[in-house]
Amino acid sequence: MRKQIFALLALMSCLPMHAAAENFCVGNTGQLFAALTAAAQSAEASAIRIRAGNYVLTARLNYNAASDLHLSGGWQGASGSCTSQIADPDVTYLTGPANTPVLRAVLPSNGSTSFTVTGLTLADGTSALPDLSACLTINTELDSNAEIRVERNHFTSCTAQSSAGGALLISARNAAVYVTNNRFAD
Repeated sequence: MRKQIFALLALMSCLPMHAAAENFCVGNTGQLFAALTAAAQSAEASAIRIRAGNYVLTARLNYNAASDLHLSGGWQGASGSCTSQIADPDVTYLTGPANTPVLRAVLPSNGSTSFTVTGLTLADGTSALPDLSACLTINTELDSNAEIRVERNHFTSCTAQSSAGGALLISARNAAVYVTNNRFAD
């Protein structure tokens, strides 16, 4: 019996260990920051579903990881669940903190990372730095092999003083980039 248990343990130690995909349903800024941190630490794909509402940020949202991330808004459901989605980006506002951009993502080189932002309004971000837009910045390192999708979002009141992209700045090398059905205002 001992030999069988030892053999089973030895076999299990040779198997690759993969973390399960992370799925988050967030309803406040604290949960949003925690979900981004957990997603960045996960080796597997993550989906952060943001419930409809206005999220007034206290600091810039950051994501710097090699794992896939799908960030989406407009979610609703009973008891704090995210079971259905409203297709209007204006029901989920990420309002930037004073004098700071709203969201910055950095994707690694040769990571083949998939990064998606959909169904959100990014508003009131500010940037005076040349490499950061006021609302959404996505940077890749060298040859990223990333797939970047920015779809069905609303960018409003994004003020960048020295950036090439006031609302949206994507600096991607060797990446597939899709920017579709977005609105830019103010």
